[in-house]
Amino acid sequence: MSLLFSGLIGALIGLAVTGGFHIWKLRRDELNARCDELCDLLLECGRTASGYWADNFVHNTKEMRVQEARILGLQALFEGLYAELKPRLNADEAESIDLLMSELIDAVSGGDFTVEDRVPDSVRTRSALQAAAEAIVAIRRAHHNTMPFARLARTYHDNRNRKLDMPRGWNCKN
Repeated sequence: MSLLFSGLIGALIGLAVTGGFHIWKLRRDELNARCDELCDLLLECGRTASGYWADNFVHNTKEMRVQEARILGLQALFEGLYAELKPRLNADEAESIDLLMSELIDAVSGGDFTVEDRVPDSVRTRSALQAAAEAIVAIRRAHHNTMPFARLARTYHDNRNRKLDMPRGWNCKN
């Protein structure tokens, strides 16, 4: 009887551990998907904004209005996805990403956005995609740091390629 009872207890412990792992993995996969979706949206918004700022507003007014609506829609979408991701990030990294997101929003929809008869803006054409890329890199790095044992792995890889700065022929038995 005690053998049956101990087997039952072992099975319940195994079920709890396996269930806990699968729930954690499900949440981790969801977080990975949200991070990928956010990065794809940032890149798409940067590309759309670069095309928008490269054109003169006078030409293709209907097309420009559609691009403006698309940029504003993408902006609202990536702000919402980032708000969902932000609580899971390190506070210092989230603060630096907030600054990058602010620069991105300014680059894609600041300046003469929706202004009639505006001329192409070469600075915003370049900065929109560049700001998106900088935000993507920071978000990917911060997301990677949420992985278990991320600091341990980084320390290992940093020390693996480290060179000692002792002079040749140095003897520690002096």
